[in-house]
Amino acid sequence: MATNQEILERAASTYSTIDQLSQLQEECAELIVAIAHFKRDRPHNLVEELADVQVLIDQVFIFWPGYKREFEDIKRRKLVRLERRMDGDNAT
Repeated sequence: MATNQEILERAASTYSTIDQLSQLQEECAELIVAIAHFKRDRPHNLVEELADVQVLIDQVFIFWPGYKREFEDIKRRKLVRLERRMDGDNAT
């Protein structure tokens, strides 16, 4: 069986950037619905939809590898901001 990275790279070479961005958009919409169902205690597939979104996000970074570092930098800043909020520093 191929590695996760090999599968992602194969998908990136099979489908266009626009196709995968459209798919990501659709999966995000399905995730929104799954969250709404989860909040109402209705049957849902929340974890599956989270996985679908993550797989497509991973593919985006194959199309645009230069954004991966920027993404990680932004994510780190947001985590620092979250930590500050939890510590009671609302100035950020």
